[in-house]
Formats: sequence, structure tokens, C-alpha cells
Amino acid sequence: MCCWRRKASTGAALLTVLLAVIVLAVLLKALISLSQTQAFATRSYYDRTATRYVQEAAVADALVRLHEDPEWSAGFRQKPLADVQGTYTIQFNTTGKNFEPSDSINNLTGSYPSDGPRGSQTVPRRAVELLVGATVGSASRSARVVVGQVVFDVPPYAVVASRGIRMKGSVQVNGVKDLNSSERVPAGIHSNSTEQNGPIITWQKKKPRDRAVIDGPVSVTSPTRGSIDFGADPTAFKVTNFYYNTPRKAAPRVDIAAEIAANLDHRGPSIQTLGETRLSNSKFSYPGDLKVSGDLVLENSTLYVEGNLQVNGSISGDGAIYAGGDCHFRGDSEVRSNNPYGIALFSRGSVHLLGFDGTALLQDVAAKDPRLSADVTQMQQVFDALQDITRQNPPSELQVGGSQYATLQSIRTSLAVPYAPKGTTYNGTASDLLGRIGSRLNDYPQSSTRDFLRWRIEEVREVFETLYYSEKPRQVVADWKRQQRDAQGLFDAALRCGDPLLMEKVVSHLELMTFDKPGMAYFQGLVYTNGFIYATKEVSIVGATWAFDDGSRPSEVLEDTEVRPGDIFLGDGVKLTLVEDYLEMGGGPGAALPLGVKSWFPE
Repeated sequence: MCCWRRKASTGAALLTVLLAVIVLAVLLKALISLSQTQAFATRSYYDRTATRYVQEAAVADALVRLHEDPEWSAGFRQKPLADVQGTYTIQFNTTGKNFEPSDSINNLTGSYPSDGPRGSQTVPRRAVELLVGATVGSASRSARVVVGQVVFDVPPYAVVASRGIRMKGSVQVNGVKDLNSSERVPAGIHSNSTEQNGPIITWQKKKPRDRAVIDGPVSVTSPTRGSIDFGADPTAFKVTNFYYNTPRKAAPRVDIAAEIAANLDHRGPSIQTLGETRLSNSKFSYPGDLKVSGDLVLENSTLYVEGNLQVNGSISGDGAIYAGGDCHFRGDSEVRSNNPYGIALFSRGSVHLLGFDGTALLQDVAAKDPRLSADVTQMQQVFDALQDITRQNPPSELQVGGSQYATLQSIRTSLAVPYAPKGTTYNGTASDLLGRIGSRLNDYPQSSTRDFLRWRIEEVREVFETLYYSEKPRQVVADWKRQQRDAQGLFDAALRCGDPLLMEKVVSHLELMTFDKPGMAYFQGLVYTNGFIYATKEVSIVGATWAFDDGSRPSEVLEDTEVRPGDIFLGDGVKLTLVEDYLEMGGGPGAALPLGVKSWFPE
């Protein structure tokens, strides 16, 4: 009996253990299953979260590509991240039709909205619509991201300065929406200066009939009424209104020095003296100071100059120029109907926009050309002698019978008489120096600057040519004075006409005669500087001008006026036309304003 009870007790214990083991096994299985579920959920959450960061990496990668090439459309196909799990995909539709939901559209250089996967004209102008797909593990995510250039609230101001704005003589400021329309927009001028101890924005007459016409507001951040001074005669100027104590105008703070330093490893431009230096579809850099005597053409390119930049010739095309020093431009930046962007100029130093200087250009070319150098040197000596003689003697001494007549005829022979006998030129120089120089210029590559200089030299040469035998000197000068004939043979006629008054008129004409290009200096685009902007000599600026002092540049005295960094000086004959689209684009795609995300919508 006792034995049976012990066996029963042992069996019950064994059964209890077996039941406990079963329960523990069930619990363990449940725990393992729960752990696996939690691990999967945790992993899925991690993957889903990681896809967002992979998308951000994809957008950052795309922004870099678009900054380098505004028309980039290669995209990415399952591009992996370094040392991180995950891939991203961006694919572009470049056909403009048969759109798929996964297509991206690049309209960064477009002036109008374009079609896309979401329908007709759904991609904003000057923007890129990216469909960004990201995959991490088993998770995937897509988003439609619109990127474009950051726009600053600068319109409707054509001129913005951190300090003073000085204007002298006839000055005109107006505005258009873009170069392809005649739609007018306001174009004011503004200074962010808060100084209260004198005028900040000023305009002064140089001649009695000078006028200032500003098709927009003139405003200043300073609260002082005397901070704007256009003179006491309200009929001499036309301004929409004067505003004081206005908010400061924002502008992009471009770190010009850093941009240049980061891009000095690009190849240098091949400069063509008096010819055309063409920079195409790339970035170019130049260590030190760069001087271009001729035409500079940018074709979707950016030029980085470590030091000063001087261009005596034309600038055209689309792209950007970064200069670490001062910029001197003497010539044209042509306005072309097929160029919607212009040149974006970023200068850490001051910017001088001046009229074409043919004399300086000729000297630059001659310095590198031994054949031309001797003739140019002699020509300068002859012109210096001509100037001294005409200034130091009365007209009667210059004409037939006067003490200087023979000398002036020898000067005329040196300048414009070919194949002259030995001993008939001034001081033993060669004869027909202007003709020789013009012929030598024909050996240089064709360019607008070379062609103009060649034409201008020929025009000056005609003045010193020998008068036709059948023409009467007195009648020739009189007809020229009445604008009834050209100036061919004019100097010879004046020397022989016997009329001191007519001779005096011709001498005055010679004083004004240079190889410069009068009234034909343009700059098209956006000008941004940490120094000052100085524009004069009939310069026309098509775009906008910004001057923001960063404390790195000194002041200078120009036209008896101290010009400080952050100042803008507009001289006699300057015309500035604001192009509102330039400001929206920062001077052109990939050139000025940084790219950024405008919207982000999960798909």
C-alpha cells in the first residue's frame, strides 16, 4: 500500500513537471514570436525612417549637380550611399511627352511653366520637379520635391547700396519685366544706410539741361529728411516718390572669396589678344590679375579670377564672373535677344563700368606685337606734338604763312600720307602711321572690338588725308561746319583755308577726337560687389546693381568725390534699365543665387 502511494506521488509530480514544461514551451514560443514581431517592427520602422534621410541625400546630390549644370537630366538609378544601407533613384523625362508618375522634369532654365506628370504647365518656370525614390531594406518611399533658386525681395529696385548713392549729370533709371517684352515695371533706388549726418542719396547737375529720371521710388533706411538731396529745382528731376525710414532691402550674402578659393583648380582660359576669348560649358579659373584686350564670350560658363579683372572690349553670353579684386570694364556687354540671362558679376573689389578706351587697347596690343609697337609709339609722339602746337599757338600761326604751317603739314604726312618722300614726315617718323596700324590690325582674328578699332582708326585717318586737288579748302571747312560734308581732308583744308575762325573750329574738333567708342558702352546682367560701383561715360546697364560693403576694401576719390565701399556712383549719361527677371534668377541659372527646396510632398 505504501509502495503504491509512493508510485502515485511520483507519477503526479512527473505529470506536473510535464505540464509545466509544456506551458513553458508555449510561453517561450510566444516570447520568441513576440520578439521576432517586435524586431521586425523595429527594423521596419528603422527602414522607413532611414528612407527619409536617403531622400534628403538624393536631393542634396541633385542640387550639387544642378548648380554645376542647370540643364542636368542624367538622374540616378538605385544609387547607393557610401557606408550606409539604402539606394535612391531620380529619373528625368526629357521628351516633354508620355509622362510617367515617376518622371522628374528640369525646367530650371525655362521662362514659362512646363508640362509634367501632374498635367499641363504644372512645373513652375525656373524650377526642377524631382520625383525622389528611396529604398532601405524592405521599406521604400517617394516624394515629389520642387527645387529652384532662392529669390530675394529686391524688386522693384534697380540700385541697392549699403551706403551712399551719388548721381551726377543726366541719369535715367527705368525697368522692364524681361528683355523680350515691353512691359514696364517700377525701377527705384534704395540705400540701407542709417547715417543721419548728411545726404545719403544725391543728384547734381553738371550742365544746365541735365535731368534725373527715376521710374520708381527713391528710398533710404535713414529717418533723416535731409538724407535725400536732388537739389532745389523740382522741374530738373522726375521721381515717383521719396521715402525715408524704410526697411532695409535684403540681398544674397555671397562669399566671393570662398567661391573663388574653392574653384581655382579649374583650367585657365586661353586669352586671345584683340580677338575673341570664348569660354564654353565649363568652369575656368585664373590665379592673379587677368587682363583681356578684346572680346570675352561666356557660353554657359563661369570664370573665377583670383585678383583684378580688366576687360577692354566686349563681354557677351550667359554665365557668371567671380573676381577677388577690382573689375574694370571698358566696352560692351551685348544685349542679344536669344540671351535671357546676361552676365552675373560678383566682385569682392570695386566695379568700374566705363566707356570703351581704344587708345588703351591699342597700347595693350602694341606691347605684345613688335611690328605694331614702333608705329604706335611714333603715332603717339606725333599726336602729342600736334596737341602741343595747336594749344600753344594762335590759329593764324597754324595756317598758310604761319610759323607752324610746315610742321603741321609734316605731322599730317606722318599720320595719313602713304609713300611720302623722305624728309617730309615729322621728326623722321614713318609716313601714313594710321594706315600702317590699321593694316596690321587686319592680321588679328576677327572680333567686334578689332573691327571697331580698325574702323575708328580709318575714320581718324580720313581727317588727315590730302585734300582733293579740285576742292576749295575754305568751302570744305565751311561745309563741314554746317554738317554738309564728312571730315575727309579736313585738316589739310583748315591749314590752307586762310580763315583763323574756321581753323579754330577744326582745332576744337581735334581736341575731342580719340579712338574711344562714344555712347556705345553696355553691361547686361547683375552686378554684385563688396566694394563700390562706378559707372560713367555714357554707360548703359541692363540688369541691376547691388553694392554691399563687407569692410574689406578702401575708399577712393573719383571726380572730386570720395567713393566708399557700399557706394554706387552713376555719372553723366548713365542709363540703367532694371530687368526684373534677372533678379528672380540672380543673373542666370547656376550663376548667382543658391538653389534650395521650395516644396516637398510625399507620394
